[in-house]
Amino acid sequence: MMIASVLAGVFFVTMAVNASTTISTDISTGGALSVTGLSTLLGGATTTSITLLNGEVISNGTDGVVQINGIASSTSVTLLNGETITNATDGTVVISGATDVNEFTQGGGQCTITDADGGAYVLTQAELNGCNYLYITASGAGQEVIALTLPATSTMTTLLPSVGDYREWLIDASDLAAATTTTITAGTGIDMIAVTNAEDVIDGAEYSELRCWRKSDTDVACVTSELIDSD
Repeated sequence: MMIASVLAGVFFVTMAVNASTTISTDISTGGALSVTGLSTLLGGATTTSITLLNGEVISNGTDGVVQINGIASSTSVTLLNGETITNATDGTVVISGATDVNEFTQGGGQCTITDADGGAYVLTQAELNGCNYLYITASGAGQEVIALTLPATSTMTTLLPSVGDYREWLIDASDLAAATTTTITAGTGIDMIAVTNAEDVIDGAEYSELRCWRKSDTDVACVTSELIDSD
């Protein structure tokens, strides 16, 4: 009889330990509070510090600054499988490893080429880096022939620094007179390729698509495609 009572007591204690428990009063502890298993905090629970699985600490102060591992900023974050997110002093953020992005819109500003009328204009790395849209404005009568030269690859080391790096641009000559021509010229170290040998010439009222990538020998290959209105 006593053995049956003991077994029954152990059974009920085990049931109580393994059962779900709801605590509706305040809990105050001077030491560590350990919770095992899936836990849900209700009622707007707040904390100034969270310790992650491997001891990393995410905390915030009264000034609203969120800190990781006790520092307000970091130039590198290493994720679970070794992927890294880093940023340089120029504000460039680099993510290593394959990255999946849904509904992605690429940013890119406009550079207006205003002094290429009837003459020559050499694009810079800064313009290609900051602008995906290169607009040639109609600002004078001398627009019959425009030479638009790409920069030398020696000046494109931060734009396309590694083998396989890729960028593309739209060159807009649609506001120029139809009788004008804009010729895209390669800078030193650039290989120009196209479907035909006339793709590097944009007539007025037309566009051109420019796609470039870094080759293994530090040169850059660029594909040019002349585009016309399709409507």
